[in-house]
Amino acid sequence: MELFILQVMPTLQQADTTSTIIAIAVFGFFVLFLVIAGMRGTQAKPGGGGGSGKKKAKFNKRKFRRYAANRGLTRQEALTLEDIIRRNKVYSPYSLLNNTPALDSNLRKTLNEIEESGLEANLREAKKLTLYRIKQKIERSTKGVKPPSSSQQLKVGQAVSLSVNNVRYQTKITSNLEKSFGVEVPKDKTSTEIRWRKWTKAQIYFWRPNGQSFSFDTKIVGYNVIRGISSVFLQHSDSIKEAQQRRYRRKPIERPAYIYPIRIITSGFGKNSSRKAIVDKNRGNLATLIDISAGGCAMRSSYPLNRGELLKIEFETEKRQKVTVFGKVMGMTKTYPTGGIMHIMFTRVSRSHMNHINSFIYSFEQARERRYPRL
Repeated sequence: MELFILQVMPTLQQADTTSTIIAIAVFGFFVLFLVIAGMRGTQAKPGGGGGSGKKKAKFNKRKFRRYAANRGLTRQEALTLEDIIRRNKVYSPYSLLNNTPALDSNLRKTLNEIEESGLEANLREAKKLTLYRIKQKIERSTKGVKPPSSSQQLKVGQAVSLSVNNVRYQTKITSNLEKSFGVEVPKDKTSTEIRWRKWTKAQIYFWRPNGQSFSFDTKIVGYNVIRGISSVFLQHSDSIKEAQQRRYRRKPIERPAYIYPIRIITSGFGKNSSRKAIVDKNRGNLATLIDISAGGCAMRSSYPLNRGELLKIEFETEKRQKVTVFGKVMGMTKTYPTGGIMHIMFTRVSRSHMNHINSFIYSFEQARERRYPRL
């Protein structure tokens, strides 16, 4: 621009009045062109705004709905997110389509608003369940992280499953050293520690919060007491394999529960026959709920049901909310010396009870308690 001024100024001094006016007009047009081009360039940059970097990008509903569909969301679920974006004045709308803290923060805020809205119970539970389904779909569609390169990356306190001789035990990491790592020694129903010989082969299974599961082979190398916890030490491994991602996030719970077998009674003959499910309350047993997800759970029992059997489960969450679910045993792993761990798929759960489960899994329930403490 400076070069242009130097070229114009001599002309202004030597030209007549008409030439001078033309030169000034050309110079003014050029300056105006530069100003307009600069403004357009600023507007084209996401977040641009006079160099502040805080100008909000224009929200494109069609683009947002297309991205939402790619995440597996229905049109109604996408509209629900758009309503949250509008009411909460979300600065970065597209961040809600990824498994981000922004998504959790806005879902938590909206769940609290629904809880306090005074809506009719069924409508309130339906709205809450929609939010949890949005969270689950986005969490599942978000690309998972790579497997850890070594078992040395396991964190103390992390829940894992230890498998020895095809029997699995739920335990946790107690220490992680340079050449080995420790897990809490499993116990039988009499609280007696279960121990194996040195160099016995074993497998470790663990999960990430988004449902990704990993496993690796190892061997038992010894025993020791770590911070007062009796621990079995295992060899490190650099060969960690990723297993199939779970459909729903699963969370440890370790709470007592009652299980009741369900019998199917057929009455009538031929076309007039009908089947009825009867809960056998006389055969109820106490069990331990190990972990839970929106799709199922794992339970430890001295009297487990066999694969394919139906059952009713009753338990309480940490907030002492009673939950009742119906399920089907998809598999059973025997435990030492008796009993086993049942892997159960839920077949029927009410909206309100499913919301209690999801609230526990995603910790929204605890967050609400912290915000509104009991008097």
